[in-house]
Amino acid sequence: MSRPRAYLRAQAVADRLGISVRTVRRWIADKTIPSTKVGGSRLIAEDDLARTLCCGVTDLATDDDDTQETQSVT
Repeated sequence: MSRPRAYLRAQAVADRLGISVRTVRRWIADKTIPSTKVGGSRLIAEDDLARTLCCGVTDLATDDDDTQETQSVT
């Protein structure tokens, strides 16, 4: 018998990873993180999030364009 899956909202994922909700929603939109629509909300299964983060997707945490500064090239 399998146990029920635990799901997180985008805000909870953002809080856990220290990134913006906008970035999490972008990952959902571009299918970087699998999600399920329940009612009007997109939910991310905890095991899918863990699998995405541990399986070679190392640049996720640095993909937060809300915190990046523009650098000039000289």
